[in-house]
Amino acid sequence: MAPGWSATINASISYAGNVQGIFLLANRGSSIGPSNITLSSAWGGAASVTASGTTAANPTIAINFTNTWPLTPVFICKVVGGTGAVANVTRENTAPTGSMTLTYNGTPASRSTYTFNCRGE
Repeated sequence: MAPGWSATINASISYAGNVQGIFLLANRGSSIGPSNITLSSAWGGAASVTASGTTAANPTIAINFTNTWPLTPVFICKVVGGTGAVANVTRENTAPTGSMTLTYNGTPASRSTYTFNCRGE
């Protein structure tokens, strides 16, 4: 088309097959806060992931999602920092649509901190 010229194109698109998509939560939903996370007694008497008191092997962290997933989510969770020993985190692949329980496969040291990172899709 020559410079200075314009054109209008009218078109309609139709499709008779299946359409696939992914879960999209445009506003990212509600944030998970302290009230959504419950630590097992094996972490000691801590209110956050700082082990204290008498700890035990394989403590758990229960997380209630603030938004229910429309399909079973897939999570990958790891210990990514803190002052305590790094250990495997398991059970993240068993999350139903409303919650998940993680197991730290080790014994946390009292007064040590543990930073977890979970990615879900």
